[in-house]
Amino acid sequence: MSGNKLILGAVLLLALLWGGFLYRDMHIEDEGHEEYGTPELVVRGLDLEREVSGDVWVLHSKRAERYEKINRLEAIDVTFTTAQGDVWLMEAPEGTVTHDGSEIRLIDPSGRRKDEKDPVFWTAPVARWDGKEEVWFFPQGIHLWDESVDVEGSTGTLRPGGRIRLEKGVTVLWKRPER
Repeated sequence: MSGNKLILGAVLLLALLWGGFLYRDMHIEDEGHEEYGTPELVVRGLDLEREVSGDVWVLHSKRAERYEKINRLEAIDVTFTTAQGDVWLMEAPEGTVTHDGSEIRLIDPSGRRKDEKDPVFWTAPVARWDGKEEVWFFPQGIHLWDESVDVEGSTGTLRPGGRIRLEKGVTVLWKRPER
């Protein structure tokens, strides 16, 4: 009987050891996010692709957390290619996306038009995608610039095809070309 207890004890010890290693290797974080709680699922290296009105959006996130009502993303890169072939790059340290992908919210996004001859750069405090209207909103303003002009708007929108509209107080500064 003492031999069976010894074997049972060894099996339990091995099972506990195996469970500890499995927990460590999966890197489960139980503290969760202060606003959303504990994630249901954590994914590293998420890639999504979507076509909207002829434009192609490719989103990459180094880390995605799934919660009951929303997904939280970290280290986000977005490549937006218009139907005409223009390429815009966007990045943000964090953001959220609904489970169906119809709404995206990016915090401190910035980006540029990928054009070696005439690049355009931009930054904003917040960018929000509305899939029903197929438009990016910049409710807290947007700042765009290139080598000849610097533009800021209190609010703005970006529609498929790369059309940008600024509203509610716009400042434009033309830069004098160097001679």
